[in-house]
Amino acid sequence: MIMMDLTALVAGSSIPNTCGFGALGSNGLNQGAWININFIVVLLTIMVAVFVYTIAILLPAATREKLRGAAKVEAGQGIIGLVIVMLLVLFSAGTCQLGQGLTLGLSAGTYQNPQQFSQYYLENLLFVKNPELFGQLYSAGAQFLIFGNVLDQIVESVELSVGGYAGIQLDSNIVQVYYGYAGIATGTYTAMLVASYGVLFVFFLLLPIIFAFALTTLAPLALVLRSLPFGGPRLRETADAFLGIAIAFYFILPLTLTLDNYIINWTYCSTGVGNIAPPIGTVATGCNPYASYLAPGGNILAKLGDLNTILSSTPPSGSATGLGSPGIQGRFFGGVVNGGGGIMSIMGNILKNLFDIPQVISGYGNEIAAFMFESIVLIALDIAITIGFAQGIAKGLDAFPRVIGVSPFWGNV
Repeated sequence: MIMMDLTALVAGSSIPNTCGFGALGSNGLNQGAWININFIVVLLTIMVAVFVYTIAILLPAATREKLRGAAKVEAGQGIIGLVIVMLLVLFSAGTCQLGQGLTLGLSAGTYQNPQQFSQYYLENLLFVKNPELFGQLYSAGAQFLIFGNVLDQIVESVELSVGGYAGIQLDSNIVQVYYGYAGIATGTYTAMLVASYGVLFVFFLLLPIIFAFALTTLAPLALVLRSLPFGGPRLRETADAFLGIAIAFYFILPLTLTLDNYIINWTYCSTGVGNIAPPIGTVATGCNPYASYLAPGGNILAKLGDLNTILSSTPPSGSATGLGSPGIQGRFFGGVVNGGGGIMSIMGNILKNLFDIPQVISGYGNEIAAFMFESIVLIALDIAITIGFAQGIAKGLDAFPRVIGVSPFWGNV
């Protein structure tokens, strides 16, 4: 099994810790002091609105009322900007609490910061689970080829030694059956893993970019644009769209990835991170009560153990080591001498394993299907939820002024 400790890698990354407010230059929610800057911009907006409202008294009555209405709109938008900033802080605290709840009880520990855990989760899928499955499949394929070739050689030996006298004609093409199973393991299944790896890797590359720019660049810029006094008719609508994208991709996307791990753990009664494990013996509280029917995969080394023992390169106790050590030869001829079965025993074990191979292939198929569900289907759902949330935030921000009775500036001019 391939093991990799990614905790140090994640700990050394520059993922913002949005679970702490932070000050100027710190790695927290307020890194770069963007909240302070937005407060200043909002206050300037309100000051401009007050100034316009004051000088409107010098203008004719019709123009004066329009400008006063527009100034009220801008002051209202400034207050809405303050509310948005405060809601962002509260939203960040809420996602941290949810992240802590979804990772409670994990073998890797509890993660309060969803941004950190989501990257850790993808790293485990990419660099632990996927290579582990690759290694198991290629190991299984290699053993299938060994089994087939050994059986083919035994059949040919029987044909040459016995068949000519007894008139027996054996079909040695049975090796093609093993080749077919090896092709499924190293061809079909690995192609599925490659597709899953590609999706995860692209997502893994995009995640740090999202975390680097969504909250520290895109969200502050959108807040500044929507706070600009007397902007164009589409400026605030565009700013609301960018703000919705920033909030959704920074907060909701990592939270959905954290939820993915929770779903998999609940389904299989596991406590891992990005690692589909067979159900544990006793179903824990809050665990899937039908987990025993969902055990994915099967270890080829465990299911095909008989021939592994026969073909073991480990010499018997007391024999020499290195080249020429009695591996399969010593075991085979020793079996002939002591009545342990010899060639018929080996053939019996190989034929027995031939009937076990479909179950092994089916087990790997279940495990790969579960992995593809986690790496493709759930990721697609995460993106759909994030995009839907971004659209909802943008439409809500656009409609919020009208709900509270603040009409657009250009409708008052």
